[in-house]
Amino acid sequence: MPTLFKPLNQVDENEFINTAPLGVTKVNIDTDGRLVWTRVHREFFRDNTAGFDFRKPGLIYIDEYASLIAHKNTKLGSAGTLEDARAALAKQVEETGS
Repeated sequence: MPTLFKPLNQVDENEFINTAPLGVTKVNIDTDGRLVWTRVHREFFRDNTAGFDFRKPGLIYIDEYASLIAHKNTKLGSAGTLEDARAALAKQVEETGS
């Protein structure tokens, strides 16, 4: 049986945009977020050996994770569609009451 999908780490992120018209609706980026968390904390504690406060690298992580998600949204073709999504949800609530 042929393999239909490559593992995500073998797919060029520039190919993501081509998948939406084919019905692909989910790309797992959780591992990418975990790698960002690991990198931020590793670099923080490497460079700041005097302090052991997880809140400080946590603040860095929030910014880094937001940048990752914004980048992935661009690659997946969903960047700039928030107002369209809000309008679609409002229409659904109006039509169904939920």
